Amino acid sequence: MADLSHLGLLGVTGPDAQAFLQAQLSCDIKGLGNAASSLGAYCSPKGRMLASFLVWPDGEGYSLALSRTLVDPTVKRLRMFVLRSKVVVADQTGDRVLIGA
Repeated sequence: MADLSHLGLLGVTGPDAQAFLQAQLSCDIKGLGNAASSLGAYCSPKGRMLASFLVWPDGEGYSLALSRTLVDPTVKRLRMFVLRSKVVVADQTGDRVLIGA
């Protein structure tokens, strides 16, 4: 067992979550199965990496595990691009405990 308290958890839920993340992230969200996960990056328009993460399908949306210090800036930046999409981007760090096996 490994303590993963250095990681934060970001949740993206809603009917448009898949399409929204597919347009924002570097990994193939549409190709993820129910029991799959993928490494990916969130980049600026110039291609500079802002955050790296592990993403997986979670209920009605997706969860992203990333450095705890990057959760708030990433949530704020993703919310800027929600516009008309039916998604909710939220910090879920306090909702779950992350433990590695």
